[in-house]
Amino acid sequence: ATVTNDLTVNHNAAVANDLSVGNNAAVAKNLSVGQNATVTNDLTVNHNAAVANDLSVGNNAAVAKNLSVGQNATVTNDLTVNHNAAVANDLAVGNNAVVAKNLSVGQNATVTNDLIVNHNATVTNDLFVNHNATVTNDLKVNNNASVVKNLTVSGRLAIGGGSFSHLSNTSNYDLLVEKNIVCAEVRVSALTNWPDYVFDPNYSLRPLSELEHYIRDKRHLPGLPPAAEVEKQGVDLGDMNRKLLEKVEELTLYILEQNKRVEALEAQVKQLQGAGKGDR
Repeated sequence: ATVTNDLTVNHNAAVANDLSVGNNAAVAKNLSVGQNATVTNDLTVNHNAAVANDLSVGNNAAVAKNLSVGQNATVTNDLTVNHNAAVANDLAVGNNAVVAKNLSVGQNATVTNDLIVNHNATVTNDLFVNHNATVTNDLKVNNNASVVKNLTVSGRLAIGGGSFSHLSNTSNYDLLVEKNIVCAEVRVSALTNWPDYVFDPNYSLRPLSELEHYIRDKRHLPGLPPAAEVEKQGVDLGDMNRKLLEKVEELTLYILEQNKRVEALEAQVKQLQGAGKGDR
């Protein structure tokens, strides 16, 4: 079906092969296209829109319910979907993309301005957003994710194509990254019970003989997890830093205690040396 100017349908529109519209296309109910759909200007569908192959819109695309595209979807300006949007291959939006429920993209998703998804968003390959990205629930990207400005995810953000089975207790965390993270700075906030208590005069420092016995028996320092536990569960960075600082401060006390004993022994040696010279 080829329409040189505007296409207006007051009920359903079903095209078995390609649909080409030279200006605007407005469908009051459902739109179904068996092959490719090309609209030079605006596309407005008041119910569902399903395109078996490629969808290309030269300006804005607005779908009141669900949008389903079997191959690629390209919208030059704004894309607005009031329910779910599913694109089997690539999604490219020249301005803003707003999806009221779930967004699913089988390959790459590129949004030149803002991306807003009010439920879950899943991108099988790369996600690129040139401005802000806001996802009310969960966001999963199986490959690369690039957001030039702000990224807001109210649920869980998962990066990487695996099942995260090698990570433990993933249900308790909001950010999952399958591989490595590189950043300029990491700040762990809301830490309590920082170990300055070690320097309290009433702190009970374990005697070195008892510490030696513990290390021989357990093969790790008191208060620190053994290697087998770390291999299985990993470590909490904030908690581990707190525990390591506790050990450093205890070590400082041991050094100060040993220094006092050394100074006392040196004084005794000098005293004995002086007494020996007097006897001569």
